[in-house]
Amino acid sequence: MTAATLAAPEAGRGEQALPRTAHQSAAVSVRAVDVDLVSLAYRQIVQEILDGTIQPGAALRVDRLAKRYNVSHTPVKQAIARLLGEGIVVHLPNRGTRVYVLDEDDCRNVVEARLMCELYAVRQGLPKAPAAAIARLLELIASYETAAAAPRTDPLAWHERLVRADTEIHAAIVRLANNPRISAWHAQLNVLLHGRRLLRTHDVGAVPESVLQRIIRSHREIGQAIEWRDTTAAEATITTHIETHLAVLNAPGPPAARGARRRRSDGRASPTVASLPAAAL
Repeated sequence: MTAATLAAPEAGRGEQALPRTAHQSAAVSVRAVDVDLVSLAYRQIVQEILDGTIQPGAALRVDRLAKRYNVSHTPVKQAIARLLGEGIVVHLPNRGTRVYVLDEDDCRNVVEARLMCELYAVRQGLPKAPAAAIARLLELIASYETAAAAPRTDPLAWHERLVRADTEIHAAIVRLANNPRISAWHAQLNVLLHGRRLLRTHDVGAVPESVLQRIIRSHREIGQAIEWRDTTAAEATITTHIETHLAVLNAPGPPAARGARRRRSDGRASPTVASLPAAAL
């Protein structure tokens, strides 16, 4: 195998940032010498699932991915094998390997597993959580509010920032447990849920202010309970918040048309949108 090149992590994504893909027509290219190419390929595929470059239900073609990432087939195959083991992609007879799309029942299972991670983190980790970890969580809650208040010049990019900010809040809650395996599992669950979000995304430019304020209040209640180290209140507010999120993800309504795209201001293709239900942010 020759020295390969993959995308570097994008600035501003935080400590858990993943590399972003270049336009699909171009190979991703950043120097990567003496690195784990399988891990880099894995992270790149996950990032493309998260940013919508690889759509829910889309096929993963080893040859195309290897060409785009400028690596041999081997690291891409091993990265896909890891994704198969995590349930993020599935192998379907006569259809190949595709990004898994949650149905309603499995969406409930994944959300409940995510809730279990967060409740465990609060129950086990909050009493002894470092003050710095709690302070960081409060900062992330404030960052969500800043993102929500930003102009919606590019509604889809605005929505992506909100989703990313919300994900960081819940990841910070799970980190209170100080258990890297639980944090890793929680992150995998969020990748699965993100595909469901993309298929349920509606007109993000029309999200009413009342919806945003409800979400902001919910985050503040979670933050206040954690700041006070009130385990019972924290568990109750997190449970309500996530159960509302589940109701939205499984709410009736037409999903975005399969294969439909619109162009963002940065030129990348993104899913067509129609109308965003309440707490899908």
